[in-house]
Amino acid sequence: MPRNTLILITVLVLATVGLFGLAVYSLKNPPQASLKPSPIITKAPSPTLIPAPTLYFSSDALVVARGTRGKLSVMLDTHGFSVAQVQLDLAYDASVFGNVVVAPGLMDKLPLAMTSKPSSVSGQLHVTIGASLSTPLKGVLPIATINFTTLVASRTGVVTILPSTVITSITSQSLPTVTSSIITIVGSQTASSSGAH
Repeated sequence: MPRNTLILITVLVLATVGLFGLAVYSLKNPPQASLKPSPIITKAPSPTLIPAPTLYFSSDALVVARGTRGKLSVMLDTHGFSVAQVQLDLAYDASVFGNVVVAPGLMDKLPLAMTSKPSSVSGQLHVTIGASLSTPLKGVLPIATINFTTLVASRTGVVTILPSTVITSITSQSLPTVTSSIITIVGSQTASSSGAH
């Protein structure tokens, strides 16, 4: 056997024995891992949703004959809060509705004060409804009635509670309100139901 081959075999045997010895040594003496405390991961608590006072219409849709009077109640659900005042901002289609007047919804049951501020924008009403401090508004109740006359036949108009509406509690904190309630009123030649609610 040539001398170079013998040297190569000897080197390979020594390398194999060395690697084998290192493997056995590693199994007998495992490396010491530094023990670090694992980070404590806490989940943030879910926020508790507190229901806020909401406003909505008494009916989702009305059918009212052209030229006749219709009425629609604005409902307040206080969700347990004592409500002192509602600044109600409404928008309506002035080409479909005329003679729009807002009246208090509970004049016979609660001492309500109401002021209506004409808007410089046609088709908008700004109404403030206030309760006495000794008798705040609580529960689900009609706070205003919108009276209107339909001007055209076979048209659809919309009455909307605007986002600028504010509900104020007895402690004078402004509370959020739902502003997405929309009612569609159809003026037609023959009404299928009365607009009185």
